[in-house]
Amino acid sequence: MKGLDVYPAGSLIEVIKFLSGEQEIAPAGNSRAKAADHVDEYADDFMDVRGQEHVKRALEVAVSDG
Repeated sequence: MKGLDVYPAGSLIEVIKFLSGEQEIAPAGNSRAKAADHVDEYADDFMDVRGQEHVKRALEVAVSDG
């Protein structure tokens, strides 16, 4: 999404410090573009898995964050 900065934080404490101005976190680059470059690297898919949509989505997000 254009105009949206994503700030990667390792913990909730880092988020709190960032929001209160105590710590700086550099915005992440365009990770969506990086993920799109590696789409064919994953041999597994969820085509045969029925249900568990929230679990499948969580795995997709975790893998694309790579």
